[in-house]
Amino acid sequence: MEVAKKIKGARLRLRVQAIALLKKGWHQKDVAEAVGAGIRTVRDWAFRYNKEGIESLYNKPRSGAPRKLKDSIGFKQRVLAGSDYKQDNIVSWNGQKLQEVLRKEFNADYSLSGVYLVLHRLELRWLMPRPYHPKANTELQEAFKKTLKIK
Repeated sequence: MEVAKKIKGARLRLRVQAIALLKKGWHQKDVAEAVGAGIRTVRDWAFRYNKEGIESLYNKPRSGAPRKLKDSIGFKQRVLAGSDYKQDNIVSWNGQKLQEVLRKEFNADYSLSGVYLVLHRLELRWLMPRPYHPKANTELQEAFKKTLKIK
């Protein structure tokens, strides 16, 4: 159990704790209840541990499509820098424009929902306060507010 406390990673720690309890003589059913796993899962962990040792309890690499965006740091910096009205022809970012930037500048083709997933993965939020247009005249806006009469 002392070994399990030093292990980083909750899943591996749970597996090592289960093996430690089994070595202490606990029944598989009791271990399953204690660690919050199924009996079959505890049996699999025990089988893997007996066959290959503690290394078999580590997470194995999972298959899946490789990420399309190779330069996620560069993309994050581009988003945080904000849109340039002259270059991007918009005042603030939106999903469609970020999709276009990803395609043209980062050679990564994402669906609109995929763009929002990338933003979430990079810990960016797509909601923001309403932007101000760069050509807006604040003096005229303030004068308008003073003369506006709301009933």
